[in-house]
Amino acid sequence: MNAKLWNASSNDKKGRLIVRNIPWQYREQELLKIFSKYGEIIEVNLPRKFTGGPLRGFAYIQYKNYEDAEKAINGLNETKHQGRTIAVDWALPKDKYLEAIGSQQSENYNEETIQQDLEQEIQDKTPKSLYPPSEGNVLFIRNLSFDATEEELSEIFKPFGPLRYCVITMDHQTGHPSDSLACKFTLRGRVLSIVKAVDRNEAHNIMEMNQQRRRKEDRRNIYLLQEGVIFPDSLSAKLLTPSEVNKRVTSYSFRKNLLAKNPNLYISKTRLSVRNLPLTVDESTLKKLGKESVKKFKEEVENEERKDLTESEKMEGWNRKVDVKQAKVIRAKDRIDKTTQKPRSKGYGFLEFTQHAHALAALRHLNNNPELFGERKRLIVEFAVENSIIVKKRSGRLSNKNDKNKVVEDNVNVDKRKKSR
Repeated sequence: MNAKLWNASSNDKKGRLIVRNIPWQYREQELLKIFSKYGEIIEVNLPRKFTGGPLRGFAYIQYKNYEDAEKAINGLNETKHQGRTIAVDWALPKDKYLEAIGSQQSENYNEETIQQDLEQEIQDKTPKSLYPPSEGNVLFIRNLSFDATEEELSEIFKPFGPLRYCVITMDHQTGHPSDSLACKFTLRGRVLSIVKAVDRNEAHNIMEMNQQRRRKEDRRNIYLLQEGVIFPDSLSAKLLTPSEVNKRVTSYSFRKNLLAKNPNLYISKTRLSVRNLPLTVDESTLKKLGKESVKKFKEEVENEERKDLTESEKMEGWNRKVDVKQAKVIRAKDRIDKTTQKPRSKGYGFLEFTQHAHALAALRHLNNNPELFGERKRLIVEFAVENSIIVKKRSGRLSNKNDKNKVVEDNVNVDKRKKSR
């Protein structure tokens, strides 16, 4: 096979596609055979986790012509291959990528270098029937890396006897792999903690205790990164267009990348990023929406329409009065809204609560909710990424401002006393 095919680079990236959820047994040759039917291909790239390591589950296809790439999307997107439904879409360049995830990310973190091709690993996990743990031969494993695969786990446990199955469980509410699956084996640099499988109630209690412990140790609140993310293989994703799902997964990958690069960044427990807002929504409307969302969440729990917060989640201010500390809509500096005569909204903003539990409930009610602004305007709500250096500077400015105000107030009081004499 011509080596140039795999190493060719092109200045014109208009014909570049990303193919997700491809079968694990597919290699460059199989992809070339499938995609070359639609036009001349100059590059096929199958990224791996590391040199010689397992595949990531997606690929890049570079066509010579834009029109051929468009035909490939129309002909191959959502088609089945080896039991998997592949997703074919445009591989976005940096400017379009930033537009898709919301330009506020670039405004807040413009000091970061954003790589054009972000790592995205989205695996299609088909449900498998499990043998009951009562048989005594099932191991329950925790502390898994989120990007660990069933194939890697199988390789670790095979030397100890024949395996009947190896399954990474899914979180049914979020739709992404849980970190649950624990004996001192290591996988991808992490020590696995292996115990005998237990019944549902005991497992729930153990999970609650472990969650509390992990959250106390997680000073940057990384565990909140996946809150609200809709992955392609989740039930919620079936109600969205591929481009909408891509926005959410891309945003997750972008934020994950930022946090990995900059130790000064952390996830706020009380401040929410709200995107896809109608342009008519102003600060007062957003604040009202935030307060009402907590009330609606409680009503949905009472009506058994959704799961309640866990006891550990409720420990962080659930029983206190709901208070929205700040509602902010980001506006354009160079565009004026003809109706309000104010700077035009950019379609995103921030909601900050005083309590984490209320912020969490608001996120779960507002995110992807078609009842708020219709099917085509579902909000994308995430916990905001903050920069500790900027937050400290902001706090310092506020402190200085308060000190100055106090000095002015003291001077006024002194003048009043002098006049009274």
